[in-house]
Amino acid sequence: MLAACASALLLASCLNPPLEPQPLTITLTASRESAAVGEEIRFRYESRGTNLSQTVVEYGTGDMETIPFIYTGGAPVNINSQAGHFDYAYEEAGTYVARATVSTVAGDSQSATVTVVIGGP
Repeated sequence: MLAACASALLLASCLNPPLEPQPLTITLTASRESAAVGEEIRFRYESRGTNLSQTVVEYGTGDMETIPFIYTGGAPVNINSQAGHFDYAYEEAGTYVARATVSTVAGDSQSATVTVVIGGP
């Protein structure tokens, strides 16, 4: 019986080997590069890495969104990813640089930017 349990544990560890750390990366895209004041632009982000803490999306106006990585405990987290989108409408004409920054529990971070031009009504 003990040998069968040991064999089952060994087999399970072979089927689920520890995951290798993944480099920290982030992408940010905009549904369009120009819009009129009040028109929504969809910003999409995708973050990948080991032990993510959060992703922050800034629109270049002082407005931002923070997306924490939800970790519920249990076994250590090896590789994580986040992806999603936000719709944002600019209130004033101008050129804006939106930035997405992903950070890890260890304090590493990586950013990506996209520039959008907003025209008057």
